[in-house]
Amino acid sequence: MHQAYRPRLNTVSKGLFIDRWGTLFETPRKGFVSSFDRVRFTPGALDALFLAGQAGWNLYLIGNEDSVAFGDLTQQKWETFERAMLAQLHRQGIAITRNYACLENPADRKSTRLNSSHVVSQSAVSCVKKNKID
Repeated sequence: MHQAYRPRLNTVSKGLFIDRWGTLFETPRKGFVSSFDRVRFTPGALDALFLAGQAGWNLYLIGNEDSVAFGDLTQQKWETFERAMLAQLHRQGIAITRNYACLENPADRKSTRLNSSHVVSQSAVSCVKKNKID
């Protein structure tokens, strides 16, 4: 197991935004993953995140959760999945600074889907201001 990442104090930090599906996790061939014990991490993803954290990067998870947006998975089950995922990352010594997830249906006109460059850039700007990120 990796030693836990400790952020450096009084320094400008860097931010790394990581998409869940297809980057951190392998995208399921069909459908969606309904429980964390069925998820597969992309080979090398955990080591890369650990090393990035050790190098001083703040780690931000982003992603659209279509299984919730389209009603295939309840928000309660998704929250259980998220807690298990964050606990697993923590056990690996990976500290997630912030976790962005969109659970909204893209048909909703007010949807803030994260594939929108505007939404991602607004999240990044917010993080930059709050955390003094380069």
